[in-house]
Amino acid sequence: MWRVHNVKEWKLNCNVASLYRAAFVPFLSAEPASVFLAKGSEVVIRKPRRIVVRH
Repeated sequence: MWRVHNVKEWKLNCNVASLYRAAFVPFLSAEPASVFLAKGSEVVIRKPRRIVVRH
């Protein structure tokens, strides 16, 4: 179960276009309708692997 907390102040400090592509800039640059912090499952980030699909 995730614990959710209200957020009083927030700031997105990244180059959205270089991380997510230019198509996401308008969405991640606009004022959000809501902001919250959820604490839950741990996340593991690994080096990507190519997935081979065989037909």
